[in-house]
Amino acid sequence: MDRDELESRTAERLLEDESLTAGLTDGAARLLLGWALRRARAILLETEGAPERRQAHLVRLRREVRRIARQASLRCPEEQSEHIRVTLHQDDTSRQEETHEG
Repeated sequence: MDRDELESRTAERLLEDESLTAGLTDGAARLLLGWALRRARAILLETEGAPERRQAHLVRLRREVRRIARQASLRCPEEQSEHIRVTLHQDDTSRQEETHEG
């Protein structure tokens, strides 16, 4: 399977799994899925040639998306997008710090 097909199939799995964004407003779900798609693309590039590692990273990503969605769904609808933005910013910041330390 070539990279484009793999990326397409990965995106389809994320976008078609309604359980990933259950309880979120449409705007909050779009925001979270947009981030998840960007992370999935990065994972595919980082793990090229290592399918088992890729699968493990994608499973973790899906768990992370569900965790963020669950936390956000506990907020009132007007606060969900902001909660997701803050959570994703914190996640991206810690990921950058890990990269610079490693």
